[in-house]
Amino acid sequence: TDRKSELELLETPTNNKEAKTVLGKLSYVGRHIKEFSQTTASLHPTATENYELTERRISDWAKLQGAIKIFLVMRHPPPNSILYFESIPTDDFIHGHIY
Repeated sequence: TDRKSELELLETPTNNKEAKTVLGKLSYVGRHIKEFSQTTASLHPTATENYELTERRISDWAKLQGAIKIFLVMRHPPPNSILYFESIPTDDFIHGHIY
């Protein structure tokens, strides 16, 4: 499966190992998800606890799953809108931004 499908299909973690695995898979997209660190704060397991799905964890996991789906949706600009392309050439490639 591709990365997008893998993230969408992540199941709610039920133990410390699963929680660490899930949070690791999400870490690379975290900077693109609003309030990622606040939402995932309750999901991180501690070394001494047995991982339990508290109401807070269930709520935060649901928020995170919703944010993943929104993040992974490609939004096209409205028809007839003007787009600006800024190119930043370097020695090896051209980097670009579209606004």
